[in-house]
Amino acid sequence: MSHIAPLADAEITDPELRAVIAQCEALGVPDALLGRILARSPVHAVPMLRALLMSHAQGGVDHKLKEVVRIQLARFAGDSYFSALRSERARAAGLTEEAIEAGSGDYEDSPLFTEA
Repeated sequence: MSHIAPLADAEITDPELRAVIAQCEALGVPDALLGRILARSPVHAVPMLRALLMSHAQGGVDHKLKEVVRIQLARFAGDSYFSALRSERARAAGLTEEAIEAGSGDYEDSPLFTEA
């Protein structure tokens, strides 16, 4: 697999892209590294990162649950990078590694999850 080097902060001159990367970094998912790699194509990076932020940080689904599902899907896909990331917002809301493991395993029988 080829390696794409992330741009240094000083190399990212688009103010909108810099703002979106800062939002990603503050949330922890996607992290700044992904944004700095995508920054090599700002025209694609901004809408992609905005879509990731919208799906990750907005909507009516509990953020902790979204984080568990995101990690479960990353593990299912064999993506060690995204399965290792942790949302700072979800952590602050009380998401634990125990809940992540339960959500990635036999969540239907786990007392950490309700039927809803």
